Amino acid sequence: MVFRRDLGEKLAAGSPGAILAGVGIHDVVVVGAGFAGVTAARELATGGRSVLLVEARGRIGGRTWYKRSALGSWDLEMGGNFIDPSQHLVCREVSRYGIEVAGPEPLSLPRVWLVGGRLVEGVSPIPLEELSDLERLLKTLMSAAEGIDPDRPVTEQDLGEFDIGFDRFLDGLRLGPCVRELASVVMSTVAGRDAGDASLLYWLRQSAAAGGVLRLLAVDNQGFREGTVSLLEAMLTEANVELRLSCPVRRIEQAAGRVNVETDAECFEARTVVVTIPSGVLGQVEFEPALGDAKLRAVRESHAGTGVKVWAIVRGAPGHWLALGRGPGLDIAWTMGEDEAGSLVVGFGRDSGALDPNERAAVQRAIGAYLPDAEVTACTGYDWTTDRYALGTWPSFRPGQITRDERALSAPEGRIVFAGAETARRWPTYIEGAIESGFRAAREIADLLSA
Repeated sequence: MVFRRDLGEKLAAGSPGAILAGVGIHDVVVVGAGFAGVTAARELATGGRSVLLVEARGRIGGRTWYKRSALGSWDLEMGGNFIDPSQHLVCREVSRYGIEVAGPEPLSLPRVWLVGGRLVEGVSPIPLEELSDLERLLKTLMSAAEGIDPDRPVTEQDLGEFDIGFDRFLDGLRLGPCVRELASVVMSTVAGRDAGDASLLYWLRQSAAAGGVLRLLAVDNQGFREGTVSLLEAMLTEANVELRLSCPVRRIEQAAGRVNVETDAECFEARTVVVTIPSGVLGQVEFEPALGDAKLRAVRESHAGTGVKVWAIVRGAPGHWLALGRGPGLDIAWTMGEDEAGSLVVGFGRDSGALDPNERAAVQRAIGAYLPDAEVTACTGYDWTTDRYALGTWPSFRPGQITRDERALSAPEGRIVFAGAETARRWPTYIEGAIESGFRAAREIADLLSA
């Protein structure tokens, strides 16, 4: 399949109707040009429907953002970017368009640990007397994950006992201090949130999707060689939909079998609408009639993702270096590459308020906790929690949110269908989840249009 080479330039220009001239009444308006919105738009357009895709930002991608020359000569992903061979939908898209991704890497354990305030180097910091605790923890998690069907709604599986804080779960196991701390740290890195305020069910559901707890721990962080945008552009080229950038939606009104979508400058009329913006941002859009009470409650609370992602150029970092622990700002960090300036290190922390990824002194303290002799020469990152169109990082969930809000987040409201990674069943944290939700939304819209 051949794709138009001028798409990237047109998207960068942000011109209204960058791909196709407009029509009067659209079959569907898709709000949000991240992976969920682009997937839904392509599926509907290639199915013969007239589609308008509107995006508030001046770029496509949503909470994925491939930034050229973000740090010296490095082009970097400022948001989501990792995929894994067990994530079949995104892998199918990659194969469909011939997108290059980095090859899978074997599972490796951290060689640097920060546990109990101590820096430990080696394969494992766990004392011999706590190995039985580690085994007991893993058996408990694996047994719970094996009982979850990732393709069914959790509300149909009587899983409420697991929708509790991860730290509360750990307290009940009475683990040794080292195992308990490391388990809490691992959960924090996955959730982008303190483990005490992250649901155990969130972890277990993704473990079931991955094929088990150990498989989730071994999820391979493969990246796109030309950035996440390379896949998005390929999908949009095939879709050939009308696209409007820098076009934030302010109001969506349903009346007489039509839906009016109002932006700052224009009003569009459609038979149906797909809304893919994050739940915490839905409150910025006026809906008439108002959203149902259950969805409004979920919108007010939003998801729990408040993490931080940091990129840094580091002198003195060993090759193939990986660190994990309860550090000052970062819970996990590893090397991603090298050039003449030093090693490229990426790190993740549970609290964006605790670390400014663009403040070199702060990043030096965070990485220096694991590498005391290393020097951070440059750093960068993006605070998604203050981005008005995101108000959070990758989706995660507080205790009780999944069993209470799962149906509400994805439930249609009249002729409006809702998508986005946090509405996915299998991988709500990943690009995979966004794509899954886009396929579901397209099916629901097709049903509405065919009724």
